[in-house]
Amino acid sequence: MTALGSLGRDRPPQRRGDTAVEGARRGILELVLKGTFKGGERLPTEALASRLGVSRTPVREALRHLAADGVVEMVPRGGARLVCPTPAEVLETAEIRGHLEALAVRKAVARLDPLGEARLEACLEEEGPSRGLGTLGELFPERLGLHRVIAELAASPVLAETLEVFFRRTAVYALLLPLPEEELIASAREHREIVATMIRRDADGAEALIRAHASLQGKVDAAMLRERKWQKGASSRTARGEGDRP
Repeated sequence: MTALGSLGRDRPPQRRGDTAVEGARRGILELVLKGTFKGGERLPTEALASRLGVSRTPVREALRHLAADGVVEMVPRGGARLVCPTPAEVLETAEIRGHLEALAVRKAVARLDPLGEARLEACLEEEGPSRGLGTLGELFPERLGLHRVIAELAASPVLAETLEVFFRRTAVYALLLPLPEEELIASAREHREIVATMIRRDADGAEALIRAHASLQGKVDAAMLRERKWQKGASSRTARGEGDRP
């Protein structure tokens, strides 16, 4: 049986206010999160519609939405293909994002007030293993929520707009490469260190931490792409000797 061969088995649950297109989009995202498809695999419209138990029209529109989000690429003669980032692309994204976020942290620390501190601390309280299926940018709050708040606190619309491109790429990587619990715990610990350093008004320290955080995440995601498996019982950061940060 092919990945798309079970008719109607993965019908997406309809929520109040869901349109047929949103239901199809949600269903496709669920399949991607489950690892049903491999990177670069073609997603024929008719087969997806059968799998989800819906008509082809909402599936076609849902695929267009996901293409705009960077999750799939539309292909000739119908359907789409799941994106397949390379390890080099993932590492380069992390490198550039790290430089941009270092600038955002420095700007945010210079402007930080008690309200900003409260926003940063609220992000830490909200972190967890939730996998919501709202907009793509809201899929992984434990990986992006704090980063977006830092970008906002920097009070630079140009910088925030530029960072959003990389946040969306990161959300796609998180969708394709969901982290195991130990990696989420490690990431949350790094977030706490970043926030504590910002609240101490240590711009240099916070800048170094967020650069290291982005770099480590890029290495973890790139390694997942190469290996497609994890060592049991050990954080990838620790297993690769990358647990020490400046």
